[in-house]
Amino acid sequence: MLNTYTPSESELMEQARASLRRQARLASPPLRQFNRTATLRGTAAPDFTGPLSQAGGLIYIGPRPADFEKPRYGTPAYAIAVKVGWITAEEEKADRVAREARRKRSLQTCHRTSLQRDIDDEEALSRKRPRDTGAYVPPLSAQLENDPHLTDGARRCARKIAELTYRQNREQRSLDVTVTYLMNALGRSRSTIQRYLRQLEREGYIAVQTIGSRLSRMCIGLVIHLCTPLFARHHRKAWPPKKAPERPANPGASRERHKQTKYFSLDYYKDKNLMFSVQQWSAKCRNGVWRAFKKDSPHLFTETPPPLTA
Repeated sequence: MLNTYTPSESELMEQARASLRRQARLASPPLRQFNRTATLRGTAAPDFTGPLSQAGGLIYIGPRPADFEKPRYGTPAYAIAVKVGWITAEEEKADRVAREARRKRSLQTCHRTSLQRDIDDEEALSRKRPRDTGAYVPPLSAQLENDPHLTDGARRCARKIAELTYRQNREQRSLDVTVTYLMNALGRSRSTIQRYLRQLEREGYIAVQTIGSRLSRMCIGLVIHLCTPLFARHHRKAWPPKKAPERPANPGASRERHKQTKYFSLDYYKDKNLMFSVQQWSAKCRNGVWRAFKKDSPHLFTETPPPLTA
C-alpha cells in the first residue's frame, strides 16, 4: 500500500505566500530594498509605501502588481491577497455573491437534462426525412475512403456521382450532369462543387469534359467519366447489367425517346468541336481577356527576337 502525502494547512499557506511574493517580485523592483531593510530589522524606505498587515504572520509583501491574476475564490492564495490588500473588500463581496449564486444554480440544475438538448431532440423528431427512392451507392474501392488527399466533401461527391452513373449510364460509365444539379443534390455552393471535382480529377478518380454552347461562349454542362481507381476490384471490368423492367415500355414510343424522358442527357449538345477538357476550357475562357489586355497594353507584349546565329 502506497503512502500518500497530504500537505498541512501551514504548508499550503506558505506556498500561497511564496506565489504572491513571486508575482510581487516580478512587478515591483523596489521590493529588493524593502527585503534588505526587513532582513536588517529596519523599516521600509520612505518612498516605498503600500498596505501593511500583520494578520496570519504576514508582513508587507509589496504593492499589487499591474498584471495580477486574481486566484480562485476560497483558496489560501485568495485569502492572503485579501489580507494584504491586493483584493479590496468590494471585490471580495462581489466574488462571494457570484460564488453563492453559482453554487445555488448548480444545486438546482445539476440533476436536470440540458434544455437545449431537449429542443434539439424535438427539432430532430419534427424534421421531414428525405423520401426513400430505393436508390443506393454501388460498391466502390476503399482507396477512395483512405486517400488522404481528398476531403470528406469530395468523397461524398464521388459517391453521389457513382450513384447517378449507376442508375443512368452504367454501361458507358459516364454521367451527363450540371454543376447546378450537384449543388442541389449535395447542398453546397458552386465553388465548393467545382473544388470537389478538381480534387477528384487531380487524384485520377474521374475525368471531366466541358460541353460548350453553339450560340455563346458559355458552358452547357459536364460529362464526367468514372476512372478505374474509383471501382472495386470485382467491378472494374463492368457493373452488373440492369434487370428487365417490371412493366413494359410504351409501345408507341421509341427506346431513345423513352430513355430521354426518364433520364437527363446532353447528347443533343455533344459535338467533337465543342467538347473540351477542363484545362482547354480554362485556356479558352482566358483567351478573350488576354486578347483585350494585349490590345490595351501592347507595349507589355513585345516579342523578343531570336538570338543571332554565327
